Amino acid sequence: MRNIFFLLATLVFVTCHDPSPSTTLSGNTLETTSWKLVALNPATDSLASLTQRPTMRLDSGKVKGFGGCNTYFGSYSIQNNSIHFSGIVSTKMFCMHASAVESSLFKVFGVADHFRIKNNQLELFKETDLLAAFEAAGN
Repeated sequence: MRNIFFLLATLVFVTCHDPSPSTTLSGNTLETTSWKLVALNPATDSLASLTQRPTMRLDSGKVKGFGGCNTYFGSYSIQNNSIHFSGIVSTKMFCMHASAVESSLFKVFGVADHFRIKNNQLELFKETDLLAAFEAAGN
């Protein structure tokens, strides 16, 4: 009985231990959460006109999502709280109401240099400037 308890306690510790606490808050992790765009500088006002909010999902060095009109994918790398996106490509459909948002979002991917997860939000920054904020949308 004692061995079973020890085994269960070890399993709980191993499965619950988060080796990278800087990328986790409130149960959301950078790489296992679907993120929905909630703020985008300077195009936040344009988000209200979209029928579907842009999304982002990061997994094992690959990023993919919906930009407001087109789907996109590419690569990313992280080190501590630094993030770098590269090779972002998308489909090329034209959507009159989504083009400003999508263009701004893709520019964020080109210049973002670090991130922060705070209160169920993922924030992307360039130096001290907040570029975009995403809300956890589920898994």
